Amino acid sequence: MNPIDHRKNWIAFVHQMQSKNPLTPVQFEHLAKIFKEILDGKDANEALGLKYKRGNTEGKAIARQKISLVLFWVACACESESDGGLGLTLNEAFIKASEVFEKFGYSPEMIEKYWYQEDKSHMRNALRGYFDQDSPL
Repeated sequence: MNPIDHRKNWIAFVHQMQSKNPLTPVQFEHLAKIFKEILDGKDANEALGLKYKRGNTEGKAIARQKISLVLFWVACACESESDGGLGLTLNEAFIKASEVFEKFGYSPEMIEKYWYQEDKSHMRNALRGYFDQDSPL
């Protein structure tokens, strides 16, 4: 996950605590691990996942979020109309996505190239949630 994803998750966690909703055992374990890392001298932003690793930048993370949104749209557009999609073929969805997201500057060919990249395979799912990696939501 990139720092944008982590920040979104931490904001939701803060809202959970402010609402006084109980923490799950997994959340307690995660907090204990992070507090231990900080107490052992690790930078808090790094322990919380908010620090960009070498070679990664906020700009790269934002670019990844954009392509994630486009691929999510393509996956949804290929769903049948009865399931809430547009019933498009994959090629039709690539073309339509390049029109819908014209401001991103992606051609249908570029979208197709991203669609088949292995590191983006999780972005091809129409059933993605807020807390999923690279979630466009």
